[in-house]
Amino acid sequence: MKGHQSINYVETFYIRQIKDSQNNNSMPLVRAPLHCFFYLKKGMAKIDIGDKTYTIANGETLIVPQGQIFSVLSFEGCIGYMGGFQNNFLISNSENENIINRFEFLSTRGNPKAVFEGEDIKFIDNIFDRIYSEFTCKTIDRDIIKSYVFCLLNEINKVSDKSQPSQSSRSEEIFLKFKELLFKHIREGLSVSDYASKLNISVNHLNKTVKSISGKSSSKWIEDAIVTEAKIMLYQTTLSVSEISETLNIFDHSYFSRFFKKSEGMTPTQFRNRVL
Repeated sequence: MKGHQSINYVETFYIRQIKDSQNNNSMPLVRAPLHCFFYLKKGMAKIDIGDKTYTIANGETLIVPQGQIFSVLSFEGCIGYMGGFQNNFLISNSENENIINRFEFLSTRGNPKAVFEGEDIKFIDNIFDRIYSEFTCKTIDRDIIKSYVFCLLNEINKVSDKSQPSQSSRSEEIFLKFKELLFKHIREGLSVSDYASKLNISVNHLNKTVKSISGKSSSKWIEDAIVTEAKIMLYQTTLSVSEISETLNIFDHSYFSRFFKKSEGMTPTQFRNRVL
């Protein structure tokens, strides 16, 4: 990020080109430090967000909400843009945060994918080109970038509204809230009953709902989330395996290693050595 005005500025917004010659086969599992976006003019990319895999191609965007876990499975001949922003890039203390809240795709419950067609693709191309041009200028005009990003978000919102499924059932709402709470509190060592309490429902109701919607039990969701969080820390931090175990509220370090190996087929140390 050399040449930009300040580290604080860059941390609240960035954009870079995706070039065919620079495509990587994949990007490892990470927790999004800001709202991340991908837009392709050419090629195809596969990206995991949470427990779902998305494919995007020409004229399509994908938004990864801040704090969400994601990984890029593949870039295939891609040309386009990727980047990210924090809420405080778009709104100041004097502005209403409800401006951001109206973009549901910036939350874990929204539809992260937007598909543009026909002449709209040229329009979106131009928006991204202008944002990138401003960002790479010698003197960055934050207000211009902010205006174009708002324009982009409104265009995505229009497409997302058209592609949204019908109103979610009560069971789907419970499941979505459970997942949201799960990844928010995964380091606190909460049990199924703790999550049921936070949702103001019985343990039995939560278990039946989660199983019926996802085909996977509540306890299995918790176990998988713990492993996912461990993998992120093994890749992104220099914490020891025992420190990671304790961060996840598992104080029996041997149990943690056995638990991780049962899920991944290798020990935490072996996983770290493989990905680094």
